[in-house]
Amino acid sequence: MAKAISDTGFLEVFVGTVLGTPGSHFSAILRLCLLVGPLSAFFNNTPVTAMMVPVVKNWCSRLGFDVAKLGMPLAFAAQLGGSLTLMGSPTNFAARKIYAESDYDLGFFELTIVAAPLFVIGTLFISIMSPLVLGKKSKAAGEPLVLTRQFSGDIVDGRFRVSFIVNNKGPFSWGRIKVPDAGFDRLEGVFGVKVVVRDDLEVWGEGIQGSEEVCLKAGDVVVFRASAEGIAELRRTTGLRLTTDSESHKLGHGRKKRLIFEVELPPTSKLLGVPVSSERLREEYGCALMAVRARKEGVAPADHSKVNARVANERAEVEDLPDDIVHRSSRWSNGTYGTILSEPSSIILDVPSMKMLVPDTTAVTTFDGFILNDGDVMLLESNPKRVGSPVWVRDFGIVRAIAHSTPPKLGRKRDTVRSIGALTGALLAIGLFAASSQVSALDHFSLTNNLILLVLFLLATKTLTVEDVYESMNGRVLLTMVGAFPLGEAIQAVGLDSWAGTSLVSAFAPLGKIGSYIAIYVVCAGLSNLISNIAVIAMVAPVSIQIAQMQGLSLKSMVICTTLATSAVFTFPIGHQTNLMVLPLGNYGWGDFLTLGGGLQLVHGIACCLICITLA
Repeated sequence: MAKAISDTGFLEVFVGTVLGTPGSHFSAILRLCLLVGPLSAFFNNTPVTAMMVPVVKNWCSRLGFDVAKLGMPLAFAAQLGGSLTLMGSPTNFAARKIYAESDYDLGFFELTIVAAPLFVIGTLFISIMSPLVLGKKSKAAGEPLVLTRQFSGDIVDGRFRVSFIVNNKGPFSWGRIKVPDAGFDRLEGVFGVKVVVRDDLEVWGEGIQGSEEVCLKAGDVVVFRASAEGIAELRRTTGLRLTTDSESHKLGHGRKKRLIFEVELPPTSKLLGVPVSSERLREEYGCALMAVRARKEGVAPADHSKVNARVANERAEVEDLPDDIVHRSSRWSNGTYGTILSEPSSIILDVPSMKMLVPDTTAVTTFDGFILNDGDVMLLESNPKRVGSPVWVRDFGIVRAIAHSTPPKLGRKRDTVRSIGALTGALLAIGLFAASSQVSALDHFSLTNNLILLVLFLLATKTLTVEDVYESMNGRVLLTMVGAFPLGEAIQAVGLDSWAGTSLVSAFAPLGKIGSYIAIYVVCAGLSNLISNIAVIAMVAPVSIQIAQMQGLSLKSMVICTTLATSAVFTFPIGHQTNLMVLPLGNYGWGDFLTLGGGLQLVHGIACCLICITLA
């Protein structure tokens, strides 16, 4: 279920809109935690973290934040949020199964009464402490970074001119973010915004009066100068859509396997000297053309079929120009003419009597009709399996795959429909399960039955494929859960649970009843930081039942304490998948986890025991 909703792209759009543009690390971490926690409660903390890692990296790069200060909070917020409901973590499901054998049914929201205040306490601790103890001591968040990638408008040097449209939904659509404040030039491989076009008029750019006050709005066309890697970063930026995406959509299914390729045309290519045909590229080469960079002449222009020309401060349509002033070296065959220059915002019509500047005020939607020359570099989207095909070998010279350049989701109407269907189905499955404990007529709507029906629905609507279902299964977790159940039964069979319970109660007897909760928390959290927490819950669950019976404690409070302690893996990076996912994001070491995670573990443990004893 989590994979289906993630693959539709709905969460990325929602996340990008909610995160916004905070002004400090504290505000950024607070927003991140308040977003990731509830998402993890219903969509499982591990896939949510996996989805958020590239989003947070892009977000931090664009706003100038130190990603090391947000990576670890992301992992911890996912763990805290995953404890809010039964759905949030595999450990919770394992606990429900194990305690069910002792006639205790762990409800869907039963953990929430304790986990919710723990989430609030943990979020405040993380938001305050993370900026102080993590990351490098650099410039204040939001300050412009000094770019070392300087360039001249007369030098191409691997840079494409590419245009994006501001989406109707996203952080840039509300007209409150100025172009420099958007932080696009902080993204790796992006060398700045050249011009912003609104209603066919340039409203932001060098030399345009009043452009410093212009804020981005939905429908704006933003023209960038960027490398192939920069274009991939821009495509991952929520709120922007590449203007040539319509060509990519025509490639059909399998977009999750496609990548961006940078291809140089050799002198022997059959594509040289003839008008580009998107249909031919799609059918013969299995690719879509995203951008073109000329080796010597600069960046290819946009589709200027309806572009305006300025002559003596008056506008005239290019199509109306007399034939005798059209430059014969045009590289467009569709009625638009001009010599390509290195300046991406214009082309020059060179005629005997005059030169006319044609502003770049139209978005590139297709390269149909463009003439390719020897040495041109194309940016293509295609499946890697196509790279070694005979036509690629024949007509494409040097081919370079761009890492992590899978096209974004939610670009078509069918994606929106699938998103609504997946989200509605997930909420319905959870709602029926939660209601089944209150309404006897809904007894058959168990969580397992509901999720099986949901998977069948997702397969029928092609939101997921059979391969996706198998890929989303974590074999290691499933095998651990299967092996953990016999382990718990064995502990009970040999009487180890009674012995361990008696020993822990005796050791913490001077502390009274709260000592029992402290003992359980220390054992569960300590072991979970070193071994699988599912194995830990299988070992400790029988012991917790014995302690509750011997001390006369509420079984509910002991079950909640045991489950939450087992899911709290903050001190060591190896104890939880979310910790391992963010490890390279912030280049963390064990010392970083001990510093921030150890402090959070202590605060979490104290609060957990104090809240649980009130339920006893």
